[in-house]
Amino acid sequence: MGKRYSSETIVKIVIEKRSGIPIHQICEKYAISESTFYRWQSEYASHIHDQSDNQIVRRSIEELLADIRLEVNLLKRRISKYGSSV
Repeated sequence: MGKRYSSETIVKIVIEKRSGIPIHQICEKYAISESTFYRWQSEYASHIHDQSDNQIVRRSIEELLADIRLEVNLLKRRISKYGSSV
């Protein structure tokens, strides 16, 4: 019997395909058959889709946070330059 992988690890293995690594290399790396890889890919498709959505939302939030930080810094500079009369 081969090594058992956690759900989290399986999702990471399946996501590796997106980076352009050929499936046979991924299978060799983790000592799994291609049929196991394809089974995992179909079984965990919703998890992978959810993870992708979460990454998109996270990037959007990070961009908003960066904009807010920039605004705060600009306001701080204005206040220090002109005092509290602004």
